[in-house]
Amino acid sequence: MRIIARILSAAALGATALVAAPAPAAHAATTCAVTYNQGPNWGSGFSATLHLTPGVAVTSWRATFDVEDQQVITAAHYANLVQTGRHITLTNLSFNGVIPAGLSTQVLLMFSNPTGTNAPPPSFAINSQTCTYTPQPQILSSVHTFSVPEGGATTFTVRLSRAPTVDIQVRVWSSSTGTVITAGPGMLTFTPANWNLPQTVTVQAAEDADSIDNSGWVPLTQNNFTPQMYATHVPRPVQDDND
Repeated sequence: MRIIARILSAAALGATALVAAPAPAAHAATTCAVTYNQGPNWGSGFSATLHLTPGVAVTSWRATFDVEDQQVITAAHYANLVQTGRHITLTNLSFNGVIPAGLSTQVLLMFSNPTGTNAPPPSFAINSQTCTYTPQPQILSSVHTFSVPEGGATTFTVRLSRAPTVDIQVRVWSSSTGTVITAGPGMLTFTPANWNLPQTVTVQAAEDADSIDNSGWVPLTQNNFTPQMYATHVPRPVQDDND
């Protein structure tokens, strides 16, 4: 029996669709801002929510950015979408082009990610102005598909995409669907100092009596217990291939 696993991840950050903020002083610089919050990941794709804050009052807006890892945006809710290669252009619809100074609007995006990774865009611009934006730390794995023979074991490594502001605890779970799959250690800790040092996860498959292929999951959940960062990373279906 062989176990085949692939990696998927998700992230969720709380934010409102339209948020009021103090208006900048007349003499202050008015810089746009973007937040990018990843949502559920189903292996071949994931969702993400954009909060766009132009910084000044606008009657129309145009947000541009580049996606990573061969990602394709398959749908955009609350925006018109054009994708040319990796370059994305979002423009307002008829009802959400007006944004007062200090307010924001929300766009929901649906992604296809054939490589199995979901790295966030490196930067954003609104109406040709580069915006304030900090990508979320993401869990990165060394592989997205791997196999384990029945009664055997294999390993992969995990690290973060960028330094976190606080320690991140990543819990490693075990799964069982027809065949027992165990993974460990049970917890990985990433700090602002060791975030880019790969840590090893070992996956083992128990012997069973059948000759049927099975599949399961080995989730990794990340939570630093603050409102501004929560993510989950789940290896894709683990397939049990009996020889």
